[in-house]
Amino acid sequence: MKSAYTLVASLLLFAFGATTASRAEIHFRLEGNIGQDVTDTLEVFDEMFWENGGGISIGTLYINHGEIVPFTGTLPKTATIFASDEHLKDTRGLSMIVLTEGTTHLEGKLNEYGNHVIIQSGNPLAEAMTWMNEERTRGIERLFYLNGSLGVPVTTALAVADDSSAMRIMTAHGNDIVGAKYQKHFADKIQQYSPYRGLELLDMLNPEFLARSPWLQERREKMMGLVAPTSEGMMYRDFAVEQDGKTIHLSDYVGHGKYVLVDFWASWLPEEVPNVVAAYKKYKRKGLQVVGAAIGEPAERSIEYVSKNQIPYPQMYGVKEESQNLYGVLGQHLILFGPDGRIVARGHDLSGKIGQKLEEIFK
Repeated sequence: MKSAYTLVASLLLFAFGATTASRAEIHFRLEGNIGQDVTDTLEVFDEMFWENGGGISIGTLYINHGEIVPFTGTLPKTATIFASDEHLKDTRGLSMIVLTEGTTHLEGKLNEYGNHVIIQSGNPLAEAMTWMNEERTRGIERLFYLNGSLGVPVTTALAVADDSSAMRIMTAHGNDIVGAKYQKHFADKIQQYSPYRGLELLDMLNPEFLARSPWLQERREKMMGLVAPTSEGMMYRDFAVEQDGKTIHLSDYVGHGKYVLVDFWASWLPEEVPNVVAAYKKYKRKGLQVVGAAIGEPAERSIEYVSKNQIPYPQMYGVKEESQNLYGVLGQHLILFGPDGRIVARGHDLSGKIGQKLEEIFK
């Protein structure tokens, strides 16, 4: 027979466990109007489980002439859902909807481009999801500008347009499900065309979400394999451009006893160029060599930019996509090579690791 002490302790443990379990649950409510005069019955799926191969249904959503019949319940933790018909074809735009403690309100409307969108509100995560989607829309606007007026390849332009929003989103939401969903749905192009950048973005995500998503873990392992050959400590990989009737190799500059900073840049992504020029002027007398590697545009456009802005260091114009791929590079990127040609540091600007390395080397 249990002692009175053991019995009381067991009851307290049970009560504490029950309280902890109840606190772990979220009680959600989904309401609003989808902005379309339709009457429909949709199945609701947890997106994270669906992406991981589970396809777990968490209930049925009824829509009456566009009005959502309030959908309530409990879940173990905050989730994003999509609601679809039995053929998984018609979602009525109801995807990446946040279910969290409290109410998520939906409002369907046409945006300025005539597209049907769902605005989420009622709690901070729902509002953040709407903000993220708006960031995506602005990225697409930039895509049309880049592709239409500058002749940049669509794939590169789309990835860069996404990347311009990536830091804002991941800095604000690396610890919650909004950041996780950004990785899955919007950062995919960045990861595809720039595995190094994709790895940086994934590593901004809370490890809890990586642990919950085999899909994201698999993507990270794949990107690690792609960037490993040009990670810090590895020897440079050579490439060449045809310029002024001559073949110019990266190896003409790298591996000859100097520190060499290579700036992958484009005239449509010039933000870091002034900082690189300043670093060159600051450290050139101490032995730093800087080389520009112009990507993603006709050589003539890069040459015009260099001439207009009087950029003082040598350039490699018209770097091809396969050469970018050697380094997993998309858009603006900096790589610092050591005197023996090994990679010392790499990153997207001089404010972080590369800037610190230059200070250490040339102090």
